Amino acid sequence: MPFRLDPKGPISYHEPDAAFGFVPALYPGVVLEVSYSQSPKQLGKLANKYLLDTPGPRIQVVITLDLSYPTCDEATLSVWRRYVEPADTEAEMPELVVRCIKYLFRSNGVRAPTEANTVSIKLREFATLGTAPNAEHLQDEIQLYFDDINAWIDAAVNERFTTGKVADTATTGWGSFRKRRRNPTPPEELEEEDEEKFRKQEAQAGQKTEEGAKDYRPVRRARIDK
Repeated sequence: MPFRLDPKGPISYHEPDAAFGFVPALYPGVVLEVSYSQSPKQLGKLANKYLLDTPGPRIQVVITLDLSYPTCDEATLSVWRRYVEPADTEAEMPELVVRCIKYLFRSNGVRAPTEANTVSIKLREFATLGTAPNAEHLQDEIQLYFDDINAWIDAAVNERFTTGKVADTATTGWGSFRKRRRNPTPPEELEEEDEEKFRKQEAQAGQKTEEGAKDYRPVRRARIDK
């Protein structure tokens, strides 16, 4: 997804963890970023880039999910939106600002109480009238329930640690065994065809040596690996 930090500067790109929007639109309306082992400060920087640095008012909402490392005992969901702040005087221009609402909905590995049980996102934030002029019900809302998100985190954590235990059990369940000694490798024997081949080579070598081929070296018998 392209960003232009400077109107005259180069375009940089970043691929979000998930993006949702109207299919024909160039940009998604809602972007999701998840932080697990990274610094949560990076989420705020990404949210500001999405909302302020993409050309035009295309990305409407950024949702960030910050999970504590490594056991996800704490989880915070933040909703970032862009707003127009009126100018203080007529000489000044209105300013675009980003505001964030944070919800700490998971603490000590369990669902933590929050002021709201859901986060609402309007359909018009996924697809604006500019991208979907004939769309209906753009004022309808989609609800994200913290109970559901918390349950998904529980399932992911349980799957991760359970999978590790099953793998260990499968590896160690064989017990102890004594390895059988290998039989000594028998001495290699030359087959009749090989013997005949070497006899001819030695005869040729002797003949060339007698003829005075000074730069010729007799072929030595070599072992043939089978």
